[in-house]
Amino acid sequence: MTESAYLKSSVGPVLAKAVAETVLARPSNPQEYLALYLLHVLQEEERRGAAAERKKKAEVQRQMWASERALREKRAADTIQRFYRHCRRKLQLRREEEEALWSKYEEAEGEAEELLDEEEAAAAAGKSTDEVDKMDDKDGAAAAGGVDGNNEEEMIEDAASAVEEARRDFYKAQRFMLHIRKALIGALKKELTDKREQIRVGQDRMYDLLDLAEVERREKEEAEFVAAVTAGAIPSSAAITELVKKSEIPRHERISTSMILYRVMRCWCYLFFDSTPKQTDTPAKVAALVKPFTFMQLLRAFNPVASYQRNRPLRIGLEGKHEEGEGDADDMLQDGGDEPLPQPKPRQARRVSRVLRVLVHDAEYVCTVNPADYLDEEEEEGAAKNSTASERGAALATLVETAAKKHSVMLYALLRMLRTASAYRDARDRWVSLLQQNGQDAPPNEEMPEDDDADSKNEEGLRDDDGEVDEAAVRRLLLVIGTDTDEALAKLWADQDEMQRKKWQAMAAARRGEEEEEVATNDEGDDDAGDD
Repeated sequence: MTESAYLKSSVGPVLAKAVAETVLARPSNPQEYLALYLLHVLQEEERRGAAAERKKKAEVQRQMWASERALREKRAADTIQRFYRHCRRKLQLRREEEEALWSKYEEAEGEAEELLDEEEAAAAAGKSTDEVDKMDDKDGAAAAGGVDGNNEEEMIEDAASAVEEARRDFYKAQRFMLHIRKALIGALKKELTDKREQIRVGQDRMYDLLDLAEVERREKEEAEFVAAVTAGAIPSSAAITELVKKSEIPRHERISTSMILYRVMRCWCYLFFDSTPKQTDTPAKVAALVKPFTFMQLLRAFNPVASYQRNRPLRIGLEGKHEEGEGDADDMLQDGGDEPLPQPKPRQARRVSRVLRVLVHDAEYVCTVNPADYLDEEEEEGAAKNSTASERGAALATLVETAAKKHSVMLYALLRMLRTASAYRDARDRWVSLLQQNGQDAPPNEEMPEDDDADSKNEEGLRDDDGEVDEAAVRRLLLVIGTDTDEALAKLWADQDEMQRKKWQAMAAARRGEEEEEVATNDEGDDDAGDD
């Protein structure tokens, strides 16, 4: 029954169609024609079957490929999600660590504030009546000396107050270093080497800025000479346009934290190891000098105005012995046999101060001359300009510190301690200089810095027999020690400040001369009127 149905549905119609085609074609050999027709039908059927089989296999392969692709996509998505969760967890841990470090920084700063207040209170309570009498005698001597004596004593007192204020700021910034771990220094060292390409780009930019500053200085000198020759001439619009173009203020939309890190670590190498610019002109050289454990010890013990021992953390005043074990286990190396390390050389202190000026102003020139020192009270225009410059400098310093703080608390702490240490050293040196200028001796407990004349690497102290700067010797020395681009740029800025200072001094002297001449003229007029 089944075969009959198959014949009816398959073979029968084909055979009937083949016979019909044979009858219509009327070939000479009907049997051969019929056989060829049936063979053609069979081949077509086999071809359709093979195509269906291939299609079926292709579909199976497509499904297998689709399933494998879906599996690969799922694995990739899982990997991406795992990496995302890992990064998010890492960022969260870093954020929590930064928050913990910032809390510790604030606690250390508050602790230092309390200790400094206690020290100040104890010092005030310990003053004897003899010291008060000495102060009264000193005031009487100053009064007998006249106005100049009062001014000198006032300047010395202001300098001493500035030293004390800078000391407080330094100790508050340094207190956090008693709580750090060497791993934090190691992380900054690794980052310093990882970002060497970005730092190289920043160094190239500083070379360009230095060249531009030198060109502008020469053009300014030529312009001042031309202005002196053609006094009263109105500058052309082209000159005004060029002047406006040069006076455009940079926007500082993005401050390079890699350059902040490099400059900060380089300055610490100057202070700790008495390094030369050639020894620290690349991030790799700076990283080679920074040994995390030694660097951590030096940060804890550093004193910018006195010698110190590397393995003895710096303390505030007469702190109790119960604080000797404060900090991590790294503090337990209390071996007192090491030789004390000297305070930074004046050459390095000046270099760090100059580099910091470039750093905190993000390589923008901000004039430090205060015109109000040379103006009368009625002339407020110059004071307003100076106020604008001071505000600009403070705003730039805030931007730089904010960028460092966003990067890491450790970088901010290093920058803050570096700035306060430099300010402390500069204030102390200025105070000692004022004492020496007025023929007074520094306190016996005050450790004096090394004399510049004894420093063989001080290029600013090279003089010839006539007392002039020995340019040839300076060039030979700079070939050996190298040149810090930031320091060179800051020196150009200092020259511009000096030019501004001389200009204001000349204006003040001319004004005083006019006033004296006017007073003399009025006195002569009064005398003539009295004679009449």
